[in-house]
Amino acid sequence: MKITINLIILIFCIAFTGAAFGQTAEFTYQGRFTDTAQQQPTNGTYQIRFALFDAVSGGSQIGPAIVNPSVLVTNGIFTVSLNFGASSFSGATRFLQISVFTIPADTYVGLTPRQPVTSAPYAIKALDSDTAAAAEDAANLGGVPATQYVQTNDSRLNDDRNPTAGSGNYVQNRLTPQTSTNFNIDGNGTAGGTLTGDLINSNSQYNIGNARVLGVAGQNNTFAGFGSGFVNTGVNNSFFGRSAGFDNLTGGQNAFFGSFAGANNTTGSENSFAGSGSGDTNTTGSLNSFFGKAAGSANTTGSSNTFIGRESGLANTTGFFNTFIGRNAGSATTTGFQNTFFGANAGTANQTGDNNTYIGFNAGTNSVTGSNNTLIGYNANTFSASAISNSTAIGAGATVTSSDTIVLGTDSTRVVIPGTVHELRITNFLQTDRLYIDTLPGGGGTDICIRTSDRVISQCSSSIRYKDNIASFNPGLSLISRLRPVTFDWKSDGSNDLGLVAEEVAAVEPLLATYKDGQVEGVKYDRVGVVLLNAVKEQQTQIEYLNQQIVILKWLICTGSGSSGPCK
Repeated sequence: MKITINLIILIFCIAFTGAAFGQTAEFTYQGRFTDTAQQQPTNGTYQIRFALFDAVSGGSQIGPAIVNPSVLVTNGIFTVSLNFGASSFSGATRFLQISVFTIPADTYVGLTPRQPVTSAPYAIKALDSDTAAAAEDAANLGGVPATQYVQTNDSRLNDDRNPTAGSGNYVQNRLTPQTSTNFNIDGNGTAGGTLTGDLINSNSQYNIGNARVLGVAGQNNTFAGFGSGFVNTGVNNSFFGRSAGFDNLTGGQNAFFGSFAGANNTTGSENSFAGSGSGDTNTTGSLNSFFGKAAGSANTTGSSNTFIGRESGLANTTGFFNTFIGRNAGSATTTGFQNTFFGANAGTANQTGDNNTYIGFNAGTNSVTGSNNTLIGYNANTFSASAISNSTAIGAGATVTSSDTIVLGTDSTRVVIPGTVHELRITNFLQTDRLYIDTLPGGGGTDICIRTSDRVISQCSSSIRYKDNIASFNPGLSLISRLRPVTFDWKSDGSNDLGLVAEEVAAVEPLLATYKDGQVEGVKYDRVGVVLLNAVKEQQTQIEYLNQQIVILKWLICTGSGSSGPCK
């Protein structure tokens, strides 16, 4: 509201030397306020500051400023008494600077130009007259003839007549309640001291210091606090706290609790704001629930958001369908929508990302613009502020480094499923850990191996591309003949099985055994087949040699023996 001062009437009395007059430096100032936007006089209670200067602009201030916190303005007119002290008026030119305190800007706005202060004569004749004896009597008695005044000894002042003393028609000055006494007052009045009553009714509002602190203006509204619901025309609202719902126009079914809560709301409806500054700048956003100091304080048109915790959703402006629970949760989100952040500082870096779910203390504190991410666990995060999207990290400190990726586990032990390279990684896998693969497909298959260098499970490879120091391995039958097949029972479950004893195999050929922590652990059964190749070759050589011997022997026997027996 812009206010100008367009009429000044000044009555000024200055104390002059002389005890006979006994005047002070106090003077009465009357002015008029006009709302230039509405082109009409203002009404209400204003806090006004008055300061005395020695120039119409600039210059030096004379004496201290005077602040009147509750100046009643009726039809634009106000009247105040001011006293800057006699020393402030030395005969030099003086100008009065008037400043009005505005809400919710929370500051004084100076009116221009400054008003000159001029003196007026002070009538002293009445002070020297103790009685009225001249023709001026009627004027001195307020225009009433002196004969019409009742003297103190008039019997009408002391004889009994209805209503008599103690009648309920009188409101008596007493310390205890007066029974059977009802009264109604039309107009304005002032009561000093303390007013006490069992039931006090007001048709519209209660004031303190000429400022409304409790009111029910409009339809089904309740306003409590200086400036709460100041311009409201909406219905079914409850505003509690200084300037709560200050600018609300037609918004309805709102509940604002806390200083400046929903202060700028104009048409937004069905909002619940609790906490100093919560939903402070909300204008048209509706169906929001903000709880905590400054929760959702930057929200303007965003709707259907739930922010619980100090400064949760602090920067949200137009984002919608967000749920942030925890101190600072989602505090940097501006336009992102359909995000769910649970935990202190969860999603604090997110600005424009959508459809994210971050659960846990500090979860998602790196993600700024990424969308469709799920981060669950203490400090579960994306690797950097880059736009990583469509990824999942589950576990304390679990960190996802690229889009379309799943990370399970802590920051030191985790399972990684990258969505772009089609592989499964198990990082920091201990030798004591177990890996299970259930429900293997039937019919056919591919051998898998664990690569000893990096413990990656992959198809078994035997290409020369991966080998160095290649040399022939010759043992065959001699090695196989030294191996002892055995039957045994497994200690873990008692099941019966057959195979080789790893320690015995290692004693025959160390290359056929596996080792763990320097001790023999198992048998490379697939490598036994390599040794069998040599054994088969040796046996084949023997078979071929024996066949040659049989042919020779048969020739010797059958020569000259005809065709009988083996010679047929």
